[in-house]
Amino acid sequence: MTCITNTNTKKIHVNQHNIKHNNKLIKQANESGESITINDLKPVFTVKEYNRNTYAYQVMVNDSLRLTYSPFKPLSCGAHVWLETKDNVQIVQPVQPA
Repeated sequence: MTCITNTNTKKIHVNQHNIKHNNKLIKQANESGESITINDLKPVFTVKEYNRNTYAYQVMVNDSLRLTYSPFKPLSCGAHVWLETKDNVQIVQPVQPA
């Protein structure tokens, strides 16, 4: 695990192009009967800093927030990318469903 610690602002980007690319690879592997692992896929998270980018399949923020990409075991709702935390969550602008 690489820990990025400095005072500069970091941005965590979810790369939709890599997710789509990975979905195609998984579909092709399933159709051909090939075995595929997470290491065969492109990482979908980029931690962007002023002087570098770090790529990952999973990102932890202060041991309290985890960003997960799980194409082989999605959540029951079908999500392949999600955030997890045990901390309290403040909803800034709640929206009522239509």
